[in-house]
Amino acid sequence: MTSLRKMYYYGCDDTKDHGWGCVYRCVQSVLSEFPDNVLSVPTIPDIAGLIGKNIHDPNLKNRWIEPHNASPVFERYGLTLDLYWYCTYDKYPPGVYTEITNLTKLPVPSIVDDGTYGYVITKHISGSRYTAMDPHQTGAPLFEL
Repeated sequence: MTSLRKMYYYGCDDTKDHGWGCVYRCVQSVLSEFPDNVLSVPTIPDIAGLIGKNIHDPNLKNRWIEPHNASPVFERYGLTLDLYWYCTYDKYPPGVYTEITNLTKLPVPSIVDDGTYGYVITKHISGSRYTAMDPHQTGAPLFEL
């Protein structure tokens, strides 16, 4: 696989999610890969409704979700989400994540979280090299991880 069917990124639709919506965008991007299960990719308000989040909270940090918060969304579509933590600085993963010390054998697509930012692994290049999608930037550019 070289890229996702559709890559979602900050502000790519009517939701103004800059600064808090990266995991929502990762969820949308991954769901787009399963058209047999997901006939219509949910919007951020739809995802927020499924997990009980208020995306209109004036405190932006309260709108934020971590990848593990999205598990009910994947379950809604009969999918499971493996959670991976890849952190290049001293921060400890929540217990629900599989910590990655080297990037080998990740399923594609996967959501990877580093404690601050979420990304989607889109392609295994070789060994521990992957291409990832960055939902924080317009157009969701790919970069090597």
